[in-house]
Amino acid sequence: MLLYGSIITPIFEESLFRGLIWNRLNSCFAKEWKTYMTVTLLFALWHIGYAIGIYFWKGGNLLNFIIMKVMIGAIFGLITGAIRYKTKNCYLGILVHGMLNAFG
Repeated sequence: MLLYGSIITPIFEESLFRGLIWNRLNSCFAKEWKTYMTVTLLFALWHIGYAIGIYFWKGGNLLNFIIMKVMIGAIFGLITGAIRYKTKNCYLGILVHGMLNAFG
């Protein structure tokens, strides 16, 4: 599970959101900060799927799980998006995402 959460998931999510989606949206928006905010929002909403998985696995309050995972996704998205915005690539974001997942 640690391997999946700290290596596979960050590579997939960062390549998708800060790679593919970022590049596609960046060609649509005149300002890159709009791409940053849109990708962060999409990344946060993506984490609803993880909340549903936790709910089916552990039970509990689905709404609380959704709120928690979207907030965490938004914070992670702001951090890794800022890295992408500054470095113009997603490689360091993959590393940071992996460390956040492994130790957070």
